[in-house]
Amino acid sequence: MQVIASFSLKPNENEFVGRRQLLSSACSRISQGDVVSHPPVSSVKITRDWKSNLHELAMKSVPSTTRRILLTSLFMNLCFNPSRYLSALALGDPSVATVEDVSPPVFPAGPLFPTEGRIVQLFEKNTYSVVNIFDVTLRPQLKMTGVVEIPEGNGSGVVWDGQGYIVTNYHVIGNALSRNPSPGDVVGRVNILASDGVQKNFEGKLVGADRAKDLAVLKVDAPETLLKPIKVGQSNSLKVGQQCLAIGNPFGFDHTLTVGVISGLNRDIFSQTGVTIGGGIQTDAAINPGNSGGPLLDSKGNLIGINTAIFTQTGTSAGVGFAIPSSTVLKIVPQLIQFSKVLRAGINIELAPDPVANQLNVRNGALVLQVPGNSLAEKAGLRPTSRGFAGNIVLGDIIVAVDDKPVKNKAELMKILDEYSVGDKVNLKIKRGNEDMEFGCFEIGKVRTFSSTMDNNGENDDVEESVGSESDDYDEEGVINELGDVDESLLNDSVVAKTDGIGSEAARALNARYNDPVELYRELRESEVRSKLQLSEWDSLHEIFGYFAQSGWAANQALAIYIGKSFFPTAVSKFRDFFLEKCRIEVVQDLVRVGPTDEAVKFLFPVFVEFCIEEFPDEIKRFQSIVDTADLTKPATWFPFARAMKRKIVYHCGPTNSGKTYNALQRFMEAKNGLYCSPLRLLAMEVFDKVNALGIYCSLLTGQEKKHVPFANHVSCTVEMVSTDELYEVAVIDEIQMMADPSRGHAWTKALLGLKADEIHLCGDPSVLDIVRKMCADTGDELVEEHYERFKPLVVEAKTLLGDLKNVKSGDCVVAFSRREIFEVKMAIEKHTNHRCCVIYGALPPETRRQQANLFNDQENEYDVLVASDAVGMGLNLNIRRVVFYSLNKYNGDKIVPVAASQVKQIAGRAGRRGSRYPDGLTTTLHLEDLNYLIECLQQPFDEVTKVGLFPFFEQIELFAAQVPDMAFSKLLDHFGKHCRLDGSYFLCRHDHVKKVANMLEKVQGLSLEDRFNFCFAPVNIRNPKAMYQLYRFASTYSQDTPVNIAMGIPKSSAKNDTELLDLESRHQILSMYLWLSNQFEEKNFPFVERVEAMATNIAELLGESLSKASWKMESKEEKVKGQKKEDRGYERPASLIKLANKRKEENLV
Repeated sequence: MQVIASFSLKPNENEFVGRRQLLSSACSRISQGDVVSHPPVSSVKITRDWKSNLHELAMKSVPSTTRRILLTSLFMNLCFNPSRYLSALALGDPSVATVEDVSPPVFPAGPLFPTEGRIVQLFEKNTYSVVNIFDVTLRPQLKMTGVVEIPEGNGSGVVWDGQGYIVTNYHVIGNALSRNPSPGDVVGRVNILASDGVQKNFEGKLVGADRAKDLAVLKVDAPETLLKPIKVGQSNSLKVGQQCLAIGNPFGFDHTLTVGVISGLNRDIFSQTGVTIGGGIQTDAAINPGNSGGPLLDSKGNLIGINTAIFTQTGTSAGVGFAIPSSTVLKIVPQLIQFSKVLRAGINIELAPDPVANQLNVRNGALVLQVPGNSLAEKAGLRPTSRGFAGNIVLGDIIVAVDDKPVKNKAELMKILDEYSVGDKVNLKIKRGNEDMEFGCFEIGKVRTFSSTMDNNGENDDVEESVGSESDDYDEEGVINELGDVDESLLNDSVVAKTDGIGSEAARALNARYNDPVELYRELRESEVRSKLQLSEWDSLHEIFGYFAQSGWAANQALAIYIGKSFFPTAVSKFRDFFLEKCRIEVVQDLVRVGPTDEAVKFLFPVFVEFCIEEFPDEIKRFQSIVDTADLTKPATWFPFARAMKRKIVYHCGPTNSGKTYNALQRFMEAKNGLYCSPLRLLAMEVFDKVNALGIYCSLLTGQEKKHVPFANHVSCTVEMVSTDELYEVAVIDEIQMMADPSRGHAWTKALLGLKADEIHLCGDPSVLDIVRKMCADTGDELVEEHYERFKPLVVEAKTLLGDLKNVKSGDCVVAFSRREIFEVKMAIEKHTNHRCCVIYGALPPETRRQQANLFNDQENEYDVLVASDAVGMGLNLNIRRVVFYSLNKYNGDKIVPVAASQVKQIAGRAGRRGSRYPDGLTTTLHLEDLNYLIECLQQPFDEVTKVGLFPFFEQIELFAAQVPDMAFSKLLDHFGKHCRLDGSYFLCRHDHVKKVANMLEKVQGLSLEDRFNFCFAPVNIRNPKAMYQLYRFASTYSQDTPVNIAMGIPKSSAKNDTELLDLESRHQILSMYLWLSNQFEEKNFPFVERVEAMATNIAELLGESLSKASWKMESKEEKVKGQKKEDRGYERPASLIKLANKRKEENLV
């Protein structure tokens, strides 16, 4: 600041008088251009603030009157405001008479206040999670009541996860959505801020959008290192007054931070569609055009809302902004990511728009216009609006409350229903004429919705016009054509015509003439006269419907009404027959002029929708029940009929040989009808034989074999063959702990959750008891626990066999964990003792294992020792005196590991059987060094299982595949595994086997998705090249629509060496695979079942003979790992198990 004049004050003089005299003198001299100076004690400065006044005083041309006024003004201000205009400073030398610069004080930057530092940290932490979304056109800001639409050039969004999903507002990309894009189409550009401060630009591809809640999801193909997902918090616990932050891109200024507080909760945000977004968050944090889609954060930096609206009259923030709460976002976004649409609950009736209701003098409540036939609403007794005999309007029911929540209009009803889930029971209060009524336990249904990406102005206009709506821009969001809360226009072909731009004159004429597909369908349905078509017209219609059936667009859209792709051709065929029989000649001729084109498909599709809804309700409900929970988080809801029952679950909990399965089977045989679910074919066959021998008719159902016994009400099956469609009085699920099996566990989970049985008896050990309790709590089933102990305790012999197989005794079962070891032990025992050995291992057919078990149990023959693998742990009733573990290590495909304690318990527990010659159970080891581990395993409590297996049904895979139509099936399963959602009680079962088969079958052309699914689950040994080749040949032949032949002979005699024995095992596996496939496909594709069954029986017999004679040296392409033999000790195991494992691994790779 520059000094204009300086002068001194004498401290003893009157301050006021002194100032006046000095000032007069100074001003007089300044006006003459002089610089004033007086010698005194202290100085006064006149600063540049008054330079202009002094300059005017100095001007010669200023009149004297004006000069006096200016002087008086200056004088008064200096006298009465000295602190503002004068600065009394000690200038040092009083003779100063020069002009000098006086600079303001500069203070050093201090530390930030704690609140400032926290806000800075929150901004720096979350700014990289906020993106800028824009296109080349302006879009309106979503409006509130009294809010003006605000044009904006861009909007904001948040990074949802590391997969590239971006969440924003529907209206931010509304301009692009108005062009009806499909999922995967580019609808905008997305700028993502990198850590170096540079904006990276990506294409924003549409995933899904929900107009009703003003939310949309985009996908960007950005590197994972660039994506910083935002942390989502809970909006349910917010308090008015707590601090919040908004980050966005207002007016194009990217990554702008505003701070405020929560100024209101549970506000109603009225969207552009007229549907109310409930529970809105109100904030005074400045939200301007361009903030839409950005995050509203709490003081911890968690997302509590998506900014969406401002209340303003100027187009900028007026201190009142609104955000969609995170509780709503968490409901909508996962559905958009998985389905590209939102599945909502509703009452599936047509309600009158509020303007129409007002015209009919309905001022309070939601007026029912139409009630679909055979719907829940009709069954409950709701009445629609109709016309009387004289043409007068008879009002239908008026819904005035839901569970004591008042309903003022249709929008409020939609808001209330949005809080419920499918299957919830509510109490509806209605007004019927002058009578008040109540509908108790009204069930909320599933709303059928179409692709949420569509957004057309004037959608459903024809429905509004039919009831006389005066509101041209009123959108009947959520309640037309019994679809509840819908966001689509696919039911209206006139909309399709507008949005898709039908090009041909014939197509335009067709849509103009028949612009109401519902009316056209009703006309067809009521028509009784069949049109006489010419041959050319008949052929043209067949071409058109053939084109329709092959249309990928129609098949994908049909999924929205729960017509699966496997059923779609059947539905089209029946629709074609219906159309040809009922259609008027004029419609036929107009359609023929359009020809087999996309325009014809889009004209026919809405009529096809109406036909399917009325014609295939059961098929739709079946597919719908699966689609509802395709995310795998609530598997209990996959089985609505089972949930509707009050089931009694009886858990028979105990170790092996404790009588638990016996008691469950007793109840099974006492029931009028029953189902037994076995872990193995062998055990299913055993129960089948036992029950029929007792005079109770029972059928057998396995993957390879179906034996239907006349008049049978009982079924014995393998657990994978369980049908959840049949109703049973009693069902038994054996070895329920297998729910935790990493590969097969899903079959037990499905059986427990889905069986429709009054009583379900579970047999198993205590490891899954806690998880069964939780599952029963989720399903609402009654759980009864029955605990068992062994009839005789299992005793560990302190004396082992000391490594000498000569110490084996009659009734022993020697357990080894590889096929090679099993045969070496068998040969060593038979060579050095007088015992004869039976053999059981997993690669043997069930018939052969059964034959070997019978040999061992029969006291009249010479076979008194059993050598077996872990396959002996379940599925066979064996008279075992003592279980001897040859080893307690096994090769798991990668390395040598100790046998799991649960498996040791299961196998050791097979010793001792009530009612047999060996009621007391004994167990020990071959080698002394393994004994401590055996004792430790038997003393350990059962490990508690916390998760059980799940695997998607084909329908779920089919729905998922529709989202990624060009993905190979092998990659599809991996993709599903990455994106599926599971809760904490379930895991996705391994599908390595399925992926390997799927990779092999990729070269086979002509297989549908369902065909590939079935072939990939065929029981094939993926380590056997011969078996894999045969499966490939079966699939190739099937794809050519040619009968599949077995093309394999049968050896004439039993095996003479190990190679021939392996060949017999391989042949039987191939035959078993053929039989399994014959039960999955039509008879014409696999017609040689009887021949294959006969061949399988012959080979099983040859295997039995071969095992009885087996005394040869084990052969393989690698050199055998030799053990040490001693004349006095028989056979001793190889010294190095690791070398043996490596040899086996190399052998399997050959």
